[in-house]
Amino acid sequence: MIGQKTICAIDLGSSHIVAALAKVSKKGKFDYLHVEEIASKGINNGVVSDIASLSDSIQQIVQSFKNKTKFKIGDVIVNVNGNNVSCRYSQATIPLLERGSKLISENDVKKVKHQARILGLDLEEELLHEFVRSYSIDNYGEVKNPVGLYGRKISVDLYMIISKSSYTDNIVEALSQAGLEVRNLVFSGLASSLSVLTEHELQSGCFLINMGAATTEILFFKNGTLKHVEILKIGGNNITECIASKLKISWELAEELKRSYVSAILEEIRTDEEVLVKKTATYRPIKRKLIAESCKETIDEMIELIREKIDKSSFKDQAESGIIITGGASHLAGLLELVESKVGLSTRLGKVKNVSSAVHKNPKFATVIGLISYYIDNSLLNKHPIQKGKNIIESLVNQARYIYQEYF
Repeated sequence: MIGQKTICAIDLGSSHIVAALAKVSKKGKFDYLHVEEIASKGINNGVVSDIASLSDSIQQIVQSFKNKTKFKIGDVIVNVNGNNVSCRYSQATIPLLERGSKLISENDVKKVKHQARILGLDLEEELLHEFVRSYSIDNYGEVKNPVGLYGRKISVDLYMIISKSSYTDNIVEALSQAGLEVRNLVFSGLASSLSVLTEHELQSGCFLINMGAATTEILFFKNGTLKHVEILKIGGNNITECIASKLKISWELAEELKRSYVSAILEEIRTDEEVLVKKTATYRPIKRKLIAESCKETIDEMIELIREKIDKSSFKDQAESGIIITGGASHLAGLLELVESKVGLSTRLGKVKNVSSAVHKNPKFATVIGLISYYIDNSLLNKHPIQKGKNIIESLVNQARYIYQEYF
């Protein structure tokens, strides 16, 4: 259709690679054409271990898209998972004038934010996202928008989401070898928030828990802005590994049992309930409760870590909308009820919003569909950055005014 653009998003997970293809109109409306997933190769516990294998996996899923949809795929938007993410605050102050005061311009704001980035980043790090916590002018008060105000100096307090440059370089290289160009790299938890959180939850205050295979990401939102992030080095794979180890079965079988038969609340399982498990060429019955008991300690550890992080944060009392859990491990039976009872906040499952297909509402697709939403939001914002309702004469006048303010 004329005026539509095809977008491809890829969620590089430690257990699965999920990709989504969508058509997007000029107004930002989109319809999903296809979502696929395959087992991950070349990426283990969030770390790229084999670029060639990872590139082959990406190429395989992209080729499947081409065969089924006949759409050409060029650039893609890709996630960066929690294992490769760190978050920190950074502050900076720059002088505007030695004496008197100056009308603060957009360029002044850019300068002080740039200074905060320099102070907050190491050489081997790359900035993924930044969120302004506050501005202040002449050390006075919290200012929402300093442009157009007078002052002698301006300060900014930034919250930054950062990735290791080596990881992002490896991701870009793997996609390049697959014939794709990376348009954006986006933190997984942030992408998931775009697809599952409502405007009310974002404004009133909520914790989003994005449960992946290798990590669990905890994000807090308030007044429509990301305020804080915590990364736990534990995820769905840890549960699977416990089942495989204690029951002495393959990882693949343990993963299947986890999805179908594990419950976070042992009391919900009947003592006489049995499951047929295939070992070598034969099947043997095993108590379902034994399967759940094999990973109960790991599940409890995960929930306790979540509780500790939320309790130690300064945001628990501000979470009017409670906890929203999403990601591949979020469907674990009894998980929502146990988190709610242990943490003491209302808890719901974060299903993907604004999609018509019931399949695409599955929380395991939250990140990949959120990536497309991120692409839409940012491409529309940056499409015509110098216009914003102003004609060329107005733009030149504003530039002349800025030059005058800067130098006279």
